[in-house]
Amino acid sequence: MGEIDLIMKDVNGIYVFIEVKKRKGIDFGRPLEYISTRKMKKIIRTAEQYIAENELHSNDFRFDAVEIIEWGDGEIELNHIENIFLD
Repeated sequence: MGEIDLIMKDVNGIYVFIEVKKRKGIDFGRPLEYISTRKMKKIIRTAEQYIAENELHSNDFRFDAVEIIEWGDGEIELNHIENIFLD
């Protein structure tokens, strides 16, 4: 149905579905900005399928993102953003 980059379980037992985005620099926006509404809906549908197939309905869940920015000098910046689908 779709693809989720990472599925993890945090120290509190919360299942975390993680989207990873990488860009070279931010001339055209930060990596997180490339997660469209369409992509968000697909991630949620795929997570729902995973939850159903693995009978995880009684657990807590969260959607996070990791953005990776590769700067021109070779430096790498990593940012972990929790709850990316909250307004």
